[in-house]
Order: sequence, then C-alpha cells, then structure tokens
Amino acid sequence: MIFSNLFSEDNKSYYKRLFSLAIPIIFQETLNSMINIVDVFMVGSLGLHAVTAVGLANLVFFLFIIIVFGVNSGSAIYFGQFWGKKDVPNIHKTMGLAFLSGSVLAVIVVFAVGFFAPQIMAFYSNGDQEVIRLGVIYLHAILPVYPLMIFIALLNAALRSIGMTKVPLATTLVGLTFNILFNAIFIFGLGLGVAGSAYATVLARLIEFSMQLFIIKKMNIPILAPIKNYFAFDRSFIKSFYVLIIPVVLNEFFWALGTMLYSVMYKTTGTEGQGAQQIAATMQNIFIVMGMAVGSSCAIMISNALGAGEIDKAVKYSRQSIVTAVGVSLVMSVVLFLVSPFIIGFYNVPESVKNTAFEICIVVSLGLALKTINFTTIIGVLRSGGDTKFCLLIDGLTVWFVGLPCLFICSYWLQLPIQFLVAVTYSEEIVKFYFCLKRTYSNCWAKSLVKDM
Repeated sequence: MIFSNLFSEDNKSYYKRLFSLAIPIIFQETLNSMINIVDVFMVGSLGLHAVTAVGLANLVFFLFIIIVFGVNSGSAIYFGQFWGKKDVPNIHKTMGLAFLSGSVLAVIVVFAVGFFAPQIMAFYSNGDQEVIRLGVIYLHAILPVYPLMIFIALLNAALRSIGMTKVPLATTLVGLTFNILFNAIFIFGLGLGVAGSAYATVLARLIEFSMQLFIIKKMNIPILAPIKNYFAFDRSFIKSFYVLIIPVVLNEFFWALGTMLYSVMYKTTGTEGQGAQQIAATMQNIFIVMGMAVGSSCAIMISNALGAGEIDKAVKYSRQSIVTAVGVSLVMSVVLFLVSPFIIGFYNVPESVKNTAFEICIVVSLGLALKTINFTTIIGVLRSGGDTKFCLLIDGLTVWFVGLPCLFICSYWLQLPIQFLVAVTYSEEIVKFYFCLKRTYSNCWAKSLVKDM
C-alpha cells in the first residue's frame, strides 16, 4: 500500500525536484566519505595497527563534525524557511551566528586534542601501545582541519538550503582529488606514514574551501555579503536562533557521544575486532550518506514550503519522503551486500579480519532501512518544522537507555564477538522508528518559524 502512489502523475514534480537536489548531495556526501576512506585505505598498506589507529583517532573528528552538523542542521531550518520567504538578510544573520558557534567549538576541540591526545587514544583503544602512539601522531597532525571544517560545513549547509547542491559536489570532488594526490606523495613518496595522511587531508580541505569561495563569488550566489551583514542580528534574533538550535546541537552531541561509546565497548573484541569494525564502518558511511542525502533533500523542500506558508504541501512532502526513504534504503542494502567482499579484499589485514568485516557489513546492510527512515523523519521532516525538542528527546533516550545498556551487557558481561555487538546497536533504531513515524504522521511539527520575522 505504501508504494501504491509512488509513480502517480501527481507526484512527478515532487520526485523530479527531490532527485535534482538529492543526486548532487548523494555524490557530494559519498565523496566526503571517500576522503576518510581514502585515508584509511591508503594507510591500510601500513598494516593493522595503522588502520586501527587512524580509525579510532577519527572518532574525535566524527564527534566534532557531528556537533558542527548539529549547528548547521539547526541553522539550515532557518536557511530553508527564510529562502522560502525570500528573506536573504536573515540568512546572512543566521550564517553569522552559526559561524560564531562553530568557532567556539573548534577552539575547544583543538585545545583538547592538542593537550590530551594520548589520553584520548588510551580511552578509545584496548591498551595497544602502538595503536596509541600512531593515533597521537595522527591527531596532532590533523589539528588544522578543525577550523577549516567550520567554514566548509557552514557554506555547504547554506548552499544546500537555497537549492545550490551542485556547488558542494564540485568543491568536494576537487578536495577528494587533491587528497588522493597528497596521500600518495606524503605516505608513499615521502614516507610520512599516518602523519602524511593527516597532512594530505588538511591541504585538501584548504583547497576545497578556497574553491568554495571562488565559485560562490564567481556565480554571485547571494550567501556572500559584507562582513557586517553577518553580525547585524539583535538580541531577539539571537534568542530565537539558540532556542531552535540548542536542542539540535545537544541532540547531535549526545547521539554522537553515545555512538563513540559504542566504539569504546567494541574494544572488548581486541585489536582485530576493532580493526574489522573500522573497515566495515568506512564502507557503511558510503551507503548511509545516500540515505542522508534523501533526508537532507526532503528537509530543503519541506522547510522551503513551510517558510512560504504552504503547510499542506509540506505535509504531503513528508509522506512522500518516507516512501522514498524505504525504496532507496532497500537498494542500498543490496548493493552494500554485493560490493563489500571486493572492497574489503584490498585491505592489507589478516584474512580473519576481512571475514569479520564482511560479516559486519551483512549486519549493516540489514539495518540500513531503519537508519535511513529514521534519518529522514528526524532530519528531513521533524526538524524542518522546528520540532527539535522531540528529536533531542527521542535520539537521546534511545541511545542512552536502549542501545548503550544492551551493548554494555553484551560486550562486558556476555563477551559476544564484534558482529553481534554491532547488531545489538540497532536496538535503538527499532524503538526510534516507531516513535518518529508516529510523530511524523501527527502533523504537529508542520509550522512556519519565520512568519513574523
């Protein structure tokens, strides 16, 4: 029944616009994930310890980028609704506040990583001193990427919200190309090992940011303005902004922290188990971003409709979004299952690690539909209407009171192997699926936030 109207005449314009937005986002986010995968893959030639060290060290970047995503995801609600209202000056003010918020975060993370890298790696690893040593080297070398990502992520969020999804795709492609080139030079040509991988990422991101500015200026995209325009907000605007985004940032922070604790609990499976999970995780990210792209595209369309006061259209889009998420996730699951053995085969790790990584990929392929639908309802639908407090509540409760307790029991008490531990984490998605779907169909989220601004 859910697919009965999928290709009806009435829905053609929706799907045409959705995929015109989603396809560039899919490619852009896939390329974004490929930057991390290239790092892990090329470092993979250095052996299991290097792969594990870089994978675990990147969990810090994961937490950072998730919180940055929270700031920009909250800001994108305003970006999208202001764009639907054709209110460009308030888009600039939102960008200014998002930049200030992200900058504070970058300073905190750079300080923490700069002074406490050994403690961070000891926390994540199972005590393997070589993994800790290599992880510290990588963490120190990658430090400059954090402030760069504040600019890159903010510009990408603003561009997407106004429908310019092809620009982030182009700049990310440039970044990936240079990342591969610099990895080859620094890791293999100069023999810099894991530090070379970090240097390559920093330089590639710097070039990506430069390309963003060049294209935006060249195309006269309206998100660029005199600096004073970004900081022309008053106290009322600041209050409205933070009332909206603080639940989003807390949502992303507690969800990401919980997800990172999943990785800490995985250390009961040893270096081989952690290494297999890191290999599978890099592959998983390629496919998850496709679902994220659908959710992000739905968010653009729904927030634009809400900003324009078209509530009925936004509700209709929400229903179509769920149907699309189901279809896309099923395709992704099949493709991940089919391609994972070939990609895993390229890693220079023991055969037992490869087999375990493939078994984890099977688990992931079975759980992709839940993740995709949940992402679409939370990011694509509920947040678009400003229902951020519910999203904070449901994400926080399911991770901390469902996923983590189940995983703790299975890892520390039952000592289950890594494949089963990864499967246990999907318990949170099952609970989340029920409540998010129920909330979406209630329509209580469908509100214009910028009507009187």
